[in-house]
Amino acid sequence: MKKRLLISITSMIMVFMMSTMMVFADSTVEGNMTSAEFLANSNEQGIITLSQDTTIVDALKVDAQNYIIDLNGHTLKFTKDTNTFTNNANVTFRNGSINLDGIKEG
Repeated sequence: MKKRLLISITSMIMVFMMSTMMVFADSTVEGNMTSAEFLANSNEQGIITLSQDTTIVDALKVDAQNYIIDLNGHTLKFTKDTNTFTNNANVTFRNGSINLDGIKEG
């Protein structure tokens, strides 16, 4: 009986630990995507992590949100010059490079 109880408790602890790690894991982003798709990849803490070089095909618009974009050694390419951050939006880019070569002069 003690052995079954110990196995059950151990199993519950393992399930809890694994689910906690999944909740706090960063969402990863790759490829070409719209800004809405890009921002939808953030986790509960607002962290977005690139898993390869990524291009945002429209303007990045952030309204009253806080994001940390971990470039993870990759490049984030912008294609529009109308990116906006409004209503106290805070966006931090770290650990990589930003490419603005795709922005065309009007």
